[in-house]
Amino acid sequence: HKNKLVYESYYKKGRVNLPHGQASAVKGYTSLLLGRVIQMGYLSMDDLNKPLVHFLKDLNPKKFTQGAEKITLHTALTMQGGLTIDREKWKEIENDSVRLKGQGLVQTLLEYSEPITEASQTYLYGNFNPMLVMTVIDAVVPGSAETFIKRELLDSLGITDYEWSKHTNGLPQAGWQASIRPRDMLKLGHLVQNKGKLHGKPFISEAYLEKATRGIVRPAIDWMPKNYLYGYFWYYTPVQVGNKSYDMTLAWGGGGQRVMVVEELDLTMVISGYDRDDDKIMKPIFETVIPAFAKD
Repeated sequence: HKNKLVYESYYKKGRVNLPHGQASAVKGYTSLLLGRVIQMGYLSMDDLNKPLVHFLKDLNPKKFTQGAEKITLHTALTMQGGLTIDREKWKEIENDSVRLKGQGLVQTLLEYSEPITEASQTYLYGNFNPMLVMTVIDAVVPGSAETFIKRELLDSLGITDYEWSKHTNGLPQAGWQASIRPRDMLKLGHLVQNKGKLHGKPFISEAYLEKATRGIVRPAIDWMPKNYLYGYFWYYTPVQVGNKSYDMTLAWGGGGQRVMVVEELDLTMVISGYDRDDDKIMKPIFETVIPAFAKD
C-alpha cells in the first residue's frame, strides 16, 4: 500500500524466498514486456494495429491462409487473432522443433489455419495468441526476446531468482510456465500501480498500460466472472465498496496466481496459491481487503 509492504503470509509450499509457478499470469507479464518494448521505441502505439506479419521478415506470405493480414498485435493481445487450426493436424507437428523454430511457428499456423475472417476473430482464450506476440517481440528487439526479458525487464526490477521456460519454437513462453517469487510479482504490479514508472522514471509505456489494463472485450465464456472484461492480457473489473466503485486490473493464472492493482487506492496485492476455486480466492479480496484500504 502506497509502495510499502504492509502484510504477507505463507502457507503450505509457499515461501518468501522461493519462486512460485506461474500459469496464465505470465500472459500479463508478457504484456508488460511489450509495454517496455514500446517505451524503448522498438514499437509504437500505432504498430498495435498493423498486420502482425509486417514485423516478421522470415515468413513466406505466398503460403498464408486468406486473411492472415487481419491478425494484429491488438487482436492477438485481446485473444481475437482468429486462428482456426484442426486439432489432429496440429498434433502431427506441435513438437517439431525444427519446423516451428523461431518464426516457423507463425508460418506454420498461418499455413494450417482456416481463413481469418471477421467471424473467426472473436475472443478465444489462448489459441496461440500469446506466442504470436512473443514472436513479434523477438523480431523487433536487439538480440533476442530471452535476452531482452532478462536485461530490460527482470534485471531492471532486481528479479534474479526465477525460471522462464521456452516454447517448442525456442522462444520464451508467453502464456505460462514461469516461476518467480511473490515479492517479485509485487514489483510487476507496482509498475502498473505507478503508471509504468520505475524509480520515478518512465519504464513501461503509460499510453500502452492505460489501454492494456482497461476492459476492451467482454468474453462470452462460462469460466470467467460476468463482471470481468479483458484488455491486453490483463483483466479489468469494478469493485464496489459501499456507494463507491473502484477500478481493479489483474493478471490471472489458473491455480491461484493473481497480481491485482487498485490504482486509486495505491494498492497492489498478490496471491500465489494452490487453489482453483476462484470464488474462494477472490471473495476476501473484494469483501475484506479492498474495503479495509478504501476506509484508510
